[in-house]
Amino acid sequence: MRMDVSPRPPSIPSGVSIRLEDLLDQVHSLRYASSPKPWLDTEGNFLWSRGRINAARVVLSQAFETCMGLIILANMGLLAFEANQDAKCYPSYAETFQDCPYRSDAIDWSEDLSTALLLIYSLECLARAFVERQSYLCNPWNSLDFATVLVGWSGKVFTTTLNITFLRSFRLMTRSCLVGNLEVFVARS
Repeated sequence: MRMDVSPRPPSIPSGVSIRLEDLLDQVHSLRYASSPKPWLDTEGNFLWSRGRINAARVVLSQAFETCMGLIILANMGLLAFEANQDAKCYPSYAETFQDCPYRSDAIDWSEDLSTALLLIYSLECLARAFVERQSYLCNPWNSLDFATVLVGWSGKVFTTTLNITFLRSFRLMTRSCLVGNLEVFVARS
């Protein structure tokens, strides 16, 4: 039995062409409630450079938000793994935690992945700051991201001099706040 397959879904009339740009213009990020094209003035003139506009199209898109949300979920899994590894050290190595063979910072790939994720978050902050300029820290999400990145790099720099339990707890708390709102990001994409 032969079935005729139409090249176009039945919901799209034959004379309608869908352009990717039109589709992308319809998808708005939930993080930003402003104009979908902040690089244009009221008369349609460009206010920003071509590079900044291209960066904005990526950074302000819902697809980017969803991708970052999935990266945060992966980071949450890594944090849970690290917490479980550190928990294996107690009570046996409570006094001499650095001697524990199970501690999370003794696992090379875990530390490398944690640094890679921190680099991704740093690049996200830099890209958003490049696009938003002086209004970057006016957005509470950006402020939270920036604080998380600062705490993360502080943890990398001061690991030898500080007790990093507080820094890890703060990192987990901020990621939990973001994942609590992740369902909104994913649901809209």
